[in-house]
Amino acid sequence: MENCKYGSLIFVLLFLFMPKTLAQNKDDGISSANIDDYSNIILPPLSVLFENARQAPTYQLAEVEEQLQHSLLSKEKRAFLNFFSIRGSYQYGMFGTEANYSDASTPVINNYSSGSQISYSIGAAVSLPIEEILDLKGRVKRQRLNLITSQLQKEMAYEAIKQNIIQLYNTINTQSSLLKVTSEQVLLSDSQYEIQEKNFTNGLVTPEQLTEAKKNQANAKTTFESTKNQLTTSIMILEIISHTKILNNKNSK
Repeated sequence: MENCKYGSLIFVLLFLFMPKTLAQNKDDGISSANIDDYSNIILPPLSVLFENARQAPTYQLAEVEEQLQHSLLSKEKRAFLNFFSIRGSYQYGMFGTEANYSDASTPVINNYSSGSQISYSIGAAVSLPIEEILDLKGRVKRQRLNLITSQLQKEMAYEAIKQNIIQLYNTINTQSSLLKVTSEQVLLSDSQYEIQEKNFTNGLVTPEQLTEAKKNQANAKTTFESTKNQLTTSIMILEIISHTKILNNKNSK
């Protein structure tokens, strides 16, 4: 039993006399500035995030589709003009004539004359395909339905974006609050470990108690880092979805 006790004591002593900066360094990623940067982030109002989200490619694509369908509807309303056609032509040019004249008593006489000439024509035609005439209203109605469909798809895309923003918004607020709690646990575990370390040096606690305090400290820091990483991920995703910069929009409470 004494050999086992001495072995535990040697292990703890080796652990204690490792470089102190690994156990007690104040710049280990849990500094107060680090905690404030993440736990005190102030999110923009939801209305701002919703409005900025209109710049998202999903919404922009749906809006372009709506504009396209609106343009096609205007075209269908003018489809009756396809039954009428107007044709015309215009020509302008110079022409010249050359003539030779002679007889037994007259030498050859060359005669040349020139002038300009303009010609044009205008015509119109009417074509009345019965099937297309009867389908005029139907084509307009179908295209109007296509336009309504594109508008609904745009609204659906926008609603989906807003739902994602709301979910991330609430998640970030929850994770921010949780980060405060985990940061307090880190500070508490650091203090408890320092106390147990001094008590062990003075022979007031066992090696097992000191080891347990160190495990609690390590678990608290692990939980803090995990929560911080989850919060950072949520913020970055919200920035992408809402097209709004958030990480630089922080303020200490």
